[in-house]
Amino acid sequence: MQNAMAATASCSLIECVECEEEIPYGARAFKCTDCSNSLCSFYLHPHCVRKPKETEYPFHPNHPLTTLLQMPPIDESEKLQCIACCRRIDNVFLLHCTESECSNINLDIGCVFRKPAVKYQRHDHPLVYFEKIYLHGARCSVCNLLCDENLFRCYACNFNIHPECLLKPLKIIFDDHVHPLTLTSLLIEKEEQNGYYCDNCDEITDPLADVYWCKHENCWFGAHIDCIPQERITEVVEASSPQILEENLAASLTKLMLRD
Repeated sequence: MQNAMAATASCSLIECVECEEEIPYGARAFKCTDCSNSLCSFYLHPHCVRKPKETEYPFHPNHPLTTLLQMPPIDESEKLQCIACCRRIDNVFLLHCTESECSNINLDIGCVFRKPAVKYQRHDHPLVYFEKIYLHGARCSVCNLLCDENLFRCYACNFNIHPECLLKPLKIIFDDHVHPLTLTSLLIEKEEQNGYYCDNCDEITDPLADVYWCKHENCWFGAHIDCIPQERITEVVEASSPQILEENLAASLTKLMLRD
């Protein structure tokens, strides 16, 4: 890397501009030597400098992503945004697809290291865990409530889901109905734009939220997810059993998903 030299971190608050992790006091690092400002905070971990120039990324399998040390050419009115967490990319370290048809494929360094965490039966692609995303108005694909913290996400499909919604049973027996009820998206299955009335509370359902729906012929019973509490489920016919894909996350993810 040009215009950088080995140095020792002389302050306990220095962060690596690539991974944004703290560089401990006294640790070896690279710093900018082409700046007259003595307060310049351009520091790099040695291992961050040595990252490969091209990286195969599972969520963009068609092309390798290239590590850039300067911003790619963009229109002045545009802002670089990470396709995974939707955060604005302000520093010059990012992974970028150089193919012309993929000019919007940019990943900040933090998201590069995220791996598929779980596989959910109701979605085709693996989901990645995020502590936070920066997508305004992000909604859970099951309950349609705000979903921008502590979530699993497929950013290729903009599919977001709360941990608690990930564990909702897929098919149940409800004590107030004779047939099994299936967790269903009426917008997809019935192409219903206006929602139905919940047969439990008589309030109209959100057409973008999933419901428990009876699929028995000529039966139109449906209920809000929250209108069927655990104590009124007499049998779980089909449980949600997301497969944990990343072993080092298994313990923490299990705690998140099983918390009250």
